[in-house]
Amino acid sequence: MYWNRTRAQWEAVESYMDQNGYLVCNTDHFSTWTVAEISESTEASPEPEATTNGVQTALIYAGSIAVVAVALAVGIYANSKRKK
Repeated sequence: MYWNRTRAQWEAVESYMDQNGYLVCNTDHFSTWTVAEISESTEASPEPEATTNGVQTALIYAGSIAVVAVALAVGIYANSKRKK
């Protein structure tokens, strides 16, 4: 899921677990991302786009992807400073 700043809500992105246990999805933009666990529910989902592979959002592991993005940004910044 990514944080849609315009709508001020999380947007689900279709994804899957590969044979090595990695979560895989395709995107064309940088955003604040998180990983969500999806589970089935008897209630109707208020947001149809929040479903992936036929199940509804249950838990959001907020910040896990954001932490990776921040660490990557800090690493790129530090590397650019070292080259000068």
